[in-house]
Order: sequence, then structure tokens, then C-alpha cells
Amino acid sequence: MNKPTAARPTEERITALDTLRGFAIFGILVVNILLFGTPYDVYDGVWTQPLDLVAAGFMLAFAEGKFYPVFSFLFGLGFMLQMDSAARRGTNFVPFFIRRMLILFGFGLVHALLFSHFDILAVYALLGLVLLALRNAPNPVLLGLALFSLALPFGVRLLGGLDYAALGFTGYSDAERLAIYQQGSFASIFVARLTDLAEYYLSVIEVSAGKIFAMFLLGAWVGRQGYLQYPTQHRRLLLVVLWGGAIIGISGGLIYAVTTLSGWEAASRLLSLGLRLYLAASDLALAAFYIVGVTLLCQHAAWQQRLAPLADVGRMALTNYIGQSVLATTIFYGYGLGLFGQFGAAMLLLLAVVIFALQVIFSRWWLQHFRMGPLEWLWRSLSYGKTTPLRRVVI
Repeated sequence: MNKPTAARPTEERITALDTLRGFAIFGILVVNILLFGTPYDVYDGVWTQPLDLVAAGFMLAFAEGKFYPVFSFLFGLGFMLQMDSAARRGTNFVPFFIRRMLILFGFGLVHALLFSHFDILAVYALLGLVLLALRNAPNPVLLGLALFSLALPFGVRLLGGLDYAALGFTGYSDAERLAIYQQGSFASIFVARLTDLAEYYLSVIEVSAGKIFAMFLLGAWVGRQGYLQYPTQHRRLLLVVLWGGAIIGISGGLIYAVTTLSGWEAASRLLSLGLRLYLAASDLALAAFYIVGVTLLCQHAAWQQRLAPLADVGRMALTNYIGQSVLATTIFYGYGLGLFGQFGAAMLLLLAVVIFALQVIFSRWWLQHFRMGPLEWLWRSLSYGKTTPLRRVVI
């Protein structure tokens, strides 16, 4: 028998989840700034300056592959909290959530076509509908499907992976991407983005979708157990996850960074299957460390105050996620400042920090005057079929 869904969390615990969303938004930007700002990859070995190597190593060890699992986990946890809330109100959750996912899919398409060839919103919307179908599945089924989903990418690779060339995707060279995105018009970049977008979605099917859906399921399962809604009741277990995640996650992240920047990772035959499994597990372990660490910190009033700027960003996660793409394309692309390919890893990391700092300032100002972010308000209004007051009423 399923354990009943945990009761609605208190305002303090909701703040902890918002803080986690804000932290994840920063981590996603740290990873995405490379995709927005340069045709070069950390795997290419084009950066040789010490600061660039340190910055690239930091991204690989502590950000790449770690933050979209965090955000995916929060999606699954939020799903379970929304379903529980609907049950307590006596409302029909299924049609509401379907509308919510269809609208999110629309946001994702607009975002993908106009700004980002590596949009994740449309993927979330489609997988969210699959999660809805499993809303009443027993806990063993959720956990079993999560393990199966995590194993899928390895199965695909063992079978040889997708043949992109056979599917007609040869991709752009670094020089072609540099010319198009740095100097091209909006129209030419739009056409290039369509090609990159198709290739990206294939890579999601091959690599990312399984991990995303697994984290959806794990987040939903944790939501049922109430581990993060009531962390003081599960402190001993959470501390085990915290320190285990730190040891496995940090060690695996550092190994991944060193093997990648040294060129060992490219020679895949040098890495045993066991080590590859360890590195994949270390991504999830570090994600778990982030999730539990931030949750436990938010149980202390002083730390909750220090982390309040992250909570502001997290309350406007959709607005800030798409806002990052708008800012980045304006800075890098030819129809903006045309700085694509001009920065090394260190400058890109610094720019990510600057952009996020601006988002912190904007989010704090906005929420002092309005109840929710602009895109959150639009999403909510379309989902419910009616508008709600946006501006705060000052008494």
C-alpha cells in the first residue's frame, strides 16, 4: 500500500524549495553560458590559459550534469505537492495539470524557436504528462521505473548510440557556428537554430530524457515520504545522504573534470564501464548533496535570511530561465552585441555570475511590487482560465 502523500508543507518549507529552485537556476546558467557564448566545447581543448582551465574544471566538476537533475527532482516533488493540494481542495487535478503541461509546452516551443536551441521546457511538459499517468503507481513501481530510466542511456550507448549522420544531422563546424551566430541576422540564426534544435532533441532522447524522468519519479516518491517537507523528522537520513553525496559527488566531479580537460575522457576505451557508472552516479550524488544541503540550511533562520535572494529567483524560476536566454542571445548573437566566441571559459563564468546577480536584483524588486513573476502569472492565468491580481496591494 502506498504511503499517503505528506501533508502540505509550511511556508518555511516552501521557501526552502524556492531557494533550491533559485540555486538550480544559477547552476543551469553556469552550464548554459558555454552553449550560448561560444562554438567551442570544453572537450575541444581550445582553452589553455590557467584561468580558463580552472573555470572549465569548475563547471565540469560542480555544474555540468548536476543541476538539471536538481530541477527535475523539484518538478517531481512539486507535482506531488500540487496533487496533494488539489485533493485537499476537492478539485480535479488531472485536467488542470494537463492544461498546465500543454501551456508549458507552448512556452518551450516559443523559447526554443526564438532564443534557445537547448530548451528543456518542452521536454519537461511531455515527460510531465507521462508522470501524470503514473500518479497513483505504487512506490516500488516508481522506484523501479526510476532505476530503469537511469539505465536507459547506458543501454543506448552499449547498442552503439544514435547514428546522427544516418539521420541526416552532420552539424556545424566551429567556424560555421562562429560565423552564423556572431555575425548572422535574426533570420539566418533562426534557420541555424532549427538545425541545432533538432540535433539537441535527438541528444535528449539518447542521453538526458531517462535521467530527467528518473528524477521526476524520485522527486514524486520523496514528496510522498515527506522527507524534504519535514526535514527535522528525517534529519539522520538526510545527513547520511548529505555526506554520502558530498564524498561521491565531489570525488566523481573532480575525476570527470581532470579526465575531460586532460583528453582522457575523449579516449573512451581508457575508461572502464565501472568508472563510467561511478561518474554518472556522482552527478546524482552531488545533486542530492545540493538538494539536502540547501534544505537543511533553510531550517535555520539566519541561513534562510542569507539565502533569501535565491528564494526570490526561485519564485520566478520560469521568468528567470527564459530571461537568461533573452539576455544571453542579446549579448552574444549577431543581432545583438555579436560577442559570440569572443570569451574564454573564465570570462563566460564571470558573465554568468553577473547575469545572475542582475536577476537577483530584478527578482527582489519585482516581488516587492508584484505577487509572482510575469511569466508565472501568465502560466497560472492560462492554466486556471482566469486572471488573478498581479500587483501587491499595499495597505
